[in-house]
Amino acid sequence: MDRELIERALSDLAGSRKVASVAALLVKTYKGGFRVLDMLAGSADPLTPSQLALSCGVSTARMTVVINNLCLKGYVRKHRRRSDRRSLAVSLTTRGKEALSERRKALERAIDDLTSGLSENELEALVGLVSKLVGRE
Repeated sequence: MDRELIERALSDLAGSRKVASVAALLVKTYKGGFRVLDMLAGSADPLTPSQLALSCGVSTARMTVVINNLCLKGYVRKHRRRSDRRSLAVSLTTRGKEALSERRKALERAIDDLTSGLSENELEALVGLVSKLVGRE
């Protein structure tokens, strides 16, 4: 395929407001505190900052900042673990559950808006191509 066509297509993709909107929402969700909220929502038990840092692939110092910001917003709460009073655990608050639910709904709407004109086969091709481009295949 002609390199110029590929460049034009990628340029169009990068300049798309719909794509930019979804990308920004994804970054805020998965690079920020919402990934932590998502992990806490999926866990039966509170998690330690170390567990969260390891799962998110960030330092414990960075995770401390994220957790403190989430605490300030009322999305999580820190407490001492019953099994080991020296260590902290983090749990999701009702407000955090609500914020996570709202973010998930906004993300779903944005993705639906972006992909509404694609067939099931086109969606599968898109997922396959993006996975290949980012090295997950």
